Amino acid sequence: MPRRMPPRAGSGGPPVHGNGGNANSNSGNNSGNSSANGSNGLDEDERGGRRRRRRRKRGRRVEWTNEGGGDSRAGGEMQAQGLLSQVAAVLADAGPRSLHIRQIAENLAGQNVLGGEISEIERAVTAGVLLDIRKLGRASRFVARGDARYQLQTSRLPGPAAAAEQSLRVAADLLDGETTNQLVQWLQALGPRSLEALARIYLEREGFSLVTTLPPVRGVGKLVVQDPEAEEEEGRVLVLVLPRKAGLDASNWAGDSERNSCGGHLVFAMGEAPDLAEQRTVGPHEFARWLRTQGIGVTTLAIEVTVLDPTVIESIGGLDT
Repeated sequence: MPRRMPPRAGSGGPPVHGNGGNANSNSGNNSGNSSANGSNGLDEDERGGRRRRRRRKRGRRVEWTNEGGGDSRAGGEMQAQGLLSQVAAVLADAGPRSLHIRQIAENLAGQNVLGGEISEIERAVTAGVLLDIRKLGRASRFVARGDARYQLQTSRLPGPAAAAEQSLRVAADLLDGETTNQLVQWLQALGPRSLEALARIYLEREGFSLVTTLPPVRGVGKLVVQDPEAEEEEGRVLVLVLPRKAGLDASNWAGDSERNSCGGHLVFAMGEAPDLAEQRTVGPHEFARWLRTQGIGVTTLAIEVTVLDPTVIESIGGLDT
């Protein structure tokens, strides 16, 4: 019987034939891949972690509440105007060049606008700028150059004309803001009967139907109305009209809601507001904005001014270049 030959030195055992050779080959390949991955400094867990982090960043929630503050409508207006002012500053730094929306968004993201989320900034800026151009036309600060590129109107004009136009725009903004301030002060100075008259206009325009009027108590007006958006059996709302000088004495309206089967409260408070169940409060600033949108207590001052048309100026001037 032949002797079995001892294994060669360093082999660690007898040679493996058949599929074992493939296994050794695959093992070598895998170890080579592992070494290559290790040389790049990334293993599978690390690459997966980076992918997960990227996905989380793309899907991160963006809070707008810190961008404006105040009540919801006030916050919306402040957010929009504040964002447009930041866009105008970015475009002003660009000088006569137009910027792509991605360039604008990257600049604002560096200022941590809207949490630095570039995609969110792109959508918000596009909507805000295009709406401003649609609303104001040539009076807008912005001009859309096509292909998602934007530019300031004044950057296309000669320096003296741009400065004069900008001063006109600043003066108009100042007058507009002062109009709102004066409306707020006027509302806060109204007495109970005057304020109730405005509240009735608001209720009628917003679709509320008057059910009954209650006797005023110590300068507090009280109405019972039907909410157009509520169910018939629970749609009654107690309306309280509180001038700024009226106190917050709960005895002035105690029991009125229960006696009139009211399911909620609508409070016109020009000063401090009470804290009632199912309550919506219309404060002086919101009331002033509502009056403006309805054209009540205000009128539009139209001033026509002849300004340069930058499109014609640029087109004709381009013939010589």
